[in-house]
Amino acid sequence: MQRFLDQHLQDRYSLPTLAEHFHVSTRTLLRRYKQETGESPLVHLQRTRMRRAQHLLESTDRTSRQIHLEVGYRDHGTFAALFTRHFGVRPTDYRAGFRRERASPRPLSTAQDSTEAVAHRYSG
Repeated sequence: MQRFLDQHLQDRYSLPTLAEHFHVSTRTLLRRYKQETGESPLVHLQRTRMRRAQHLLESTDRTSRQIHLEVGYRDHGTFAALFTRHFGVRPTDYRAGFRRERASPRPLSTAQDSTEAVAHRYSG
């Protein structure tokens, strides 16, 4: 089910549609998913969307308004609020901090180190 959610990141989340796809009731889907993962499908989807948005902010010049659509949010305000809750900083501030870290003169062993440093700094 996680793979299905990950492959349909841009799709609107609908628990009844998801349950129908897997031929179970919504209650059964939620119970089984929580037993196997410890979280709800929505929590997984939101975390995956936030990680994707984080990656896009780090690796592209797309605006936050473009990214929110690409990761499955129809409303930019909702996306920005969730991103801020998840990382502790607004999407544009996250990108600026990431770029500042990458441009800093101190040596980093890899670009991944820079990504991890910024993510750690903002993952509270």
